[in-house]
Amino acid sequence: MKTKKVLITSTSFAKADPSPIDLLMEDGWEIIRNKGPYEDEQLAKLIVDVEAIIVGNDIVGEKSISVAKKLKTIIVHGTGIDNIDSEAAARIGISVLNTHHTNATAVAEFVFAALLSLTRHTHKGRESLQAGEWAGSSFAGMELERKVLGIIGFGHIGQKTARIGLGFGMNVQYYDIMRNEMIENMQHIKYVELHELLKTSDIVVLHIPLLPETKNMIGATELSMMKKTAILVNVSRGGIVSEDALIHALSQKCLAGAVLDVFEEEPPKKSCQLLKMENVLCTPHMAGYTIDALKKTSMECAENLINATK
Repeated sequence: MKTKKVLITSTSFAKADPSPIDLLMEDGWEIIRNKGPYEDEQLAKLIVDVEAIIVGNDIVGEKSISVAKKLKTIIVHGTGIDNIDSEAAARIGISVLNTHHTNATAVAEFVFAALLSLTRHTHKGRESLQAGEWAGSSFAGMELERKVLGIIGFGHIGQKTARIGLGFGMNVQYYDIMRNEMIENMQHIKYVELHELLKTSDIVVLHIPLLPETKNMIGATELSMMKKTAILVNVSRGGIVSEDALIHALSQKCLAGAVLDVFEEEPPKKSCQLLKMENVLCTPHMAGYTIDALKKTSMECAENLINATK
């Protein structure tokens, strides 16, 4: 069997389980591992002699694609492909594949883990107790039951988030460019237009990809529509929310708080004001990382590559 080379720069590929590596080797792939993420110019030096790459947050742009004479397949270890120049790849016949639903449960559950941490002040309570204090009554929080959960983007992750919200006894509504009336009728979920969702939701959760049309989709105008008691949760991509507008809204108390797992620049600078705000819970793009999700995502990456090159 002819040996084929695959460059793996994703740091989380096969991290939880070596089975995907075994599967690729059985299919005749030579594994080349280089820990990313890489910028386009850096990747261009590594990609020249491989038939496939499995990437994480690496930038696969015009420069690296143009020098990759043998490259036929780009596999993304995750859902978003905004770090791939898909148009440049398509022009020379390179396939770009991702994993669709493997981390959906992880992301949806994370929304509520982070939301509860913020609204119930669990991290502050822990710090207070470690400091020798006993001040539970000073950490009065907010209940989720009967609150309105507004979900922007009602794909697989959005639907899972909705089901968990219903389990908390929340009133769930959503906005998407495509309605899903079957799920609306089955699960008592309401469709509303974007402006109505922003005006009436107590919690607004973003589950949409970063595209030219969604860049800064949530800006000053949209934030001004939201309740002053509302919380914004972004576990999608940083560029969807204008950080300057969000900082202004939070500092002026036009918004109660935010959960941010993603940022316009990743990692954000230490000087980023959002990291220092008391009413913001910031995490390092970790929503999709569970052992279960990592296993599923890595295996699907390996299977995608094998199927694409049969």
